[in-house]
Amino acid sequence: MVQAAFSVISQITERGIKKMLYKQRICAECGKEFQVKIRNPTKFCSQLCYFLSRLDRSGGDDSCWLWKGYINPQTGYGVAHGSPLRNRMMSAHRLSYHLHHGKDPGRLFVLHRCDVRTCVNPRHLFLGTARQNWEDSIAKGRQVAVRIGEANSRSKLTTEKVREIRRSTATSAELARRFGVSSVAVGLIRRGRSWAHVQDDLPTVDDRSH
Repeated sequence: MVQAAFSVISQITERGIKKMLYKQRICAECGKEFQVKIRNPTKFCSQLCYFLSRLDRSGGDDSCWLWKGYINPQTGYGVAHGSPLRNRMMSAHRLSYHLHHGKDPGRLFVLHRCDVRTCVNPRHLFLGTARQNWEDSIAKGRQVAVRIGEANSRSKLTTEKVREIRRSTATSAELARRFGVSSVAVGLIRRGRSWAHVQDDLPTVDDRSH
């Protein structure tokens, strides 16, 4: 009897504390009811709903969903805060892909089928390697084709040196000194952002999907 009494009192106390600390709200985006701490000013039940509230989707599901937040004046892409995996700034279209597909693009690029840089409609986005991103840019007339890799007379590296950099366990600073390039350049090579035409050790779309 005593234990039962204590159990009832405990449940009543717990419910009372929750009532004091939490309140029910209606999500401003999806209209669902959700519970939130009283001092939390959020109007949205999830990060996805908050993200959707910052878009112009007036054209419908198949149209471009235009980002209404901050736009990088140099790149023309939308910038959003708060990746589901890292609390940092990232491109709005990359965050959109992550939120809608439930996976981080990682080292892969998120490309646009519509070629509208402020568009974040997941139906218009697809993954690609650095090489595919470069080829897509040229195909859409956004870059001037230039000689890449060893074909560029100003290049300090060769294909074999790039492969050696990717295989090496040395630090970027050590490799930069050895090959006469910057540590930033070494980092870009290791992440597949530079010398993308050298496919060794680079992820493919199929590799990342498993």
